[in-house]
Amino acid sequence: MSETRHPKAILKAWRTAAVALICMACIPFSAAADPSGAYSVQGTSADGQRYSGTVSVTRVDEIYRVIWLRNGREIQGIAIGGAFSEGSLTVGPAHSSDLMLSIGFSDQGRIGNATLFLQRNDTFEGYVAREGDGKASQEVWTPIPAQ
Repeated sequence: MSETRHPKAILKAWRTAAVALICMACIPFSAAADPSGAYSVQGTSADGQRYSGTVSVTRVDEIYRVIWLRNGREIQGIAIGGAFSEGSLTVGPAHSSDLMLSIGFSDQGRIGNATLFLQRNDTFEGYVAREGDGKASQEVWTPIPAQ
């Protein structure tokens, strides 16, 4: 006996497939995933002030060393990475497939965290939170081509 599917069931299946494809398209992707390198930085602080500078990311064994230069001062931090694996975000030791960074840092005696994800245009975008600010601010890193 042949099975006939109800039109609503077929429509639901198509909608589910379409949503899955849209979600997959939203996952950051880049052929060169390793975040090590130099970047120009643009951001907005918690008080709404725009800032710029540079940041360097260097892999040291299982962590990343992160150094920002903003307004003539250096901010140092360490990071772990993360990548998508089997549909889930896995965070842990530095790896060449890392698509995100979770960075702990100290800025003028205040601790902070920055979490950034690699975007399709090879920038890293995310948020920064500093002790005492009460809210997160945005930051974008754009790769500086190697000379």
